[in-house]
Amino acid sequence: MKKILMALLLVVFIMPATSDAYVSVNGYFRADGTYVAPYVRSNPNGLKYDNYGWTPSQGLYNPTYGTRGAAWDTPTWITDPYYYEGKSLYESNHASVGSINTYSAPTLPSYTYPSGATKSHTKSSVSVPKNASLNYSGTDWYCDTGYKTKYDDNYKKVGCTKIKVPTNAHLSTFSNDWYCDTGYRTTYNNSYQKSGCEEIEVPSHAHLSTFSNDWYCDSGYETKYNDNYEKVGCTKIKIPKNAHLSTFSNDWYCDSGYETKYDSNYKKVGCVKE
Repeated sequence: MKKILMALLLVVFIMPATSDAYVSVNGYFRADGTYVAPYVRSNPNGLKYDNYGWTPSQGLYNPTYGTRGAAWDTPTWITDPYYYEGKSLYESNHASVGSINTYSAPTLPSYTYPSGATKSHTKSSVSVPKNASLNYSGTDWYCDTGYKTKYDDNYKKVGCTKIKVPTNAHLSTFSNDWYCDTGYRTTYNNSYQKSGCEEIEVPSHAHLSTFSNDWYCDSGYETKYNDNYEKVGCTKIKIPKNAHLSTFSNDWYCDSGYETKYDSNYKKVGCVKE
């Protein structure tokens, strides 16, 4: 029974102290003998970084973060129904015991958040040219598939032009450009602009690459180059005695127990016993 009475008494004394957005602290002496004058502070609300006090010497002060100027942490209104009244007290920078009743809570601002907004809900002032579409945010436009952006002399987007896909080429799935079909390579004009596609001539003993528009010599053959280091064909690899063809490259290597012999140009010429 005593415990119940004590609990009721605590509720009676505590409730009045926490019903306002601010509390008045009486003057007191610290342990070192320093006297602290009466002052006003915001009412504790469960978030220690929102409990501010005001004194003539310190101004607005938070024991956790120190002087904060006019800053105010949000969103305390979620946990403190007196948030805006305390905020008004804090931001006034003139809080005192005598002015404790001069503050009133501002009206809570209302805002309706859009639900499921789509392009059709947004009115945009962006002028969208033909064969183009507005982006989701309504701030810019981009050319449709099959069209590329046209720019003026100031590199400003002015419209969209149809992409001319040459013979033996296809439109890219991921960009507004075209690429040559398998078995064909891109040709360029004097300005290094793509101009078309030409068939790749695969020489004897060579095959077309699966991953690029080029050819490579078959196993047992090596690439032959002209004076401009352009690939022109494939020649059979001459495997010397006591050597074997590599499994992973178009070259030969000496058998076990033999070492490679080189000429004066450091070119492999045969195998000698170790």
